[in-house]
Amino acid sequence: MGRGNVQGCALLALGTLLAQADTWLLQSRYIEGSSPEMIQNYTILGRDRQDAEVQRDRWLLEHPEIRVLRLHPPRPEPPTLLTRIGGRDVPRVSIEVEYEE
Repeated sequence: MGRGNVQGCALLALGTLLAQADTWLLQSRYIEGSSPEMIQNYTILGRDRQDAEVQRDRWLLEHPEIRVLRLHPPRPEPPTLLTRIGGRDVPRVSIEVEYEE
């Protein structure tokens, strides 16, 4: 097995692993002019627009204690090598949710 094949298999395995995870918490940040509470940003990934919206609705139902400040519209993720070789299960759309606890 050549070196390129090993790297390709590793990327495919990583893509499959990432596709199985529903959501990832990417970052938390402060917004100037907001309350002293920390505003958190949660990014939800989906295979397509409909899948991302289903994942968003499920995440919001699982976290009724949060106060949603802003729901961003679904937007396409930038194309990468992972989306080329990862098949249909690689996330291609993201939705960001800004919230306070």
